[in-house]
Formats: sequence, structure tokens, C-alpha cells
Amino acid sequence: MYWLTRVYPFAKLGNNIYFHGERKQKRIALTFDDGPSRETKKVLDTLRKYKARGTFFVLGRKIEGNEGTLRDIIKYGSEIGNHSYNHPSLIFKPQKLAEEQIQRTDKELKKLKIKTKLFRPPHGNFGYNLLFVADKLDKRVILWDVDPRDWSRPRIEIVTKYILSHAKNGSIIDLHDFAEGIGENSDLVKILENVIPKLQNRGYEFVTVSELLNL
Repeated sequence: MYWLTRVYPFAKLGNNIYFHGERKQKRIALTFDDGPSRETKKVLDTLRKYKARGTFFVLGRKIEGNEGTLRDIIKYGSEIGNHSYNHPSLIFKPQKLAEEQIQRTDKELKKLKIKTKLFRPPHGNFGYNLLFVADKLDKRVILWDVDPRDWSRPRIEIVTKYILSHAKNGSIIDLHDFAEGIGENSDLVKILENVIPKLQNRGYEFVTVSELLNL
């Protein structure tokens, strides 16, 4: 392994992890994990209502049967990221598993002529092996700086208050239109209806992760 650390020093791989964007501009990226699901279309409709864009980190195993929703995400100016095939934790796991998880989802997206350089590891967990694979596959590892833990289904008011008090220039907000092991997040549209207009009134623009990070 010594030669590997010489060729791929951790510092180099660490440059490929993003928690937020430029702090000088009033732009925010809303991101949505674990879909697509029936809630995804509702979320997309809400974004369109407010002329906002978002980034949907999808699971490869859930693409079949939801192809129309993914096409609409692209059609209406939002974007798609890779969130693995079936959501395993990839920390302390072999490089082979991480590579298979990313490539299987990329293969499903390719059927729809969708390509993405964005990858969000399940649970936000990552280690050296995952960073090595992401670099090899030319993926940008996208995390976040605002996590209201909406997947645990706290009250809508709690999630709303958390986002409004923590969001700032360049923030990447982590939300879930579906949560593995829990199900569809039927509160999400109400949360977005609370949050988006208030932040827009503060002067924020909602952009995709790629736009936020100039990727």
C-alpha cells in the first residue's frame, strides 16, 4: 500500500470532497437523496413553482419504473447525481464494492442518456478507498453543510427552523424525498414551501450543485 499512498496522496483525494460552495455569492443548492420515488415529482413541481433548481442524488435500483421522473428533472433545469446502487455504507469497504455501486448506477443512468460527475456516498460515509475510486471514476464527492436530518421525520416546524437558521451563502442542504428503511418523505413539499420563499426573500438563488461549485 505504500506505493499507492505515494501515487495518490490523501491530500490530493481530499481536494475532491465538497461540503459547500463559494461563500461570497448568495446561492444555495438544495439536494435530495434516496429517490426517485412518488415524492420526487412533487418536489420537482415545487421547485418549478418557485423557479428554483435542485440536485437529486438517486439510487440505481430505483431508476427502473421512474424513468419519466428522471427525464423531467433534467428537462426542467435540475440535475441528477449518483447515490450508489442500493445504499450500502461504503466506509471501510473494499474499493471493488464502491466501484461496483457507482458504476451500476451510472449504467442505469446511461440508458436514459444521463451522465453525472456527482457522487454522494450513502450516509455521507467515506474513507480512503472510496475517495480513491471516486478519483479513478472522475467523480466529485458531494456532502453538505446543512443537515436538518429530515429523514428521521422530526416535525415540519423543526426542520424549517433548522434550515432557515443554518443556511448561508454557498450552503448545500441535505434533504430526502425518500429515506432508506423509512419510506417516502411526505413532509418534504411542506418544508420546501416554508423554506424556499423565505430564503428567496433574503436574496438567495437556488441552483444546482454543479452551478454552485462551478463544476
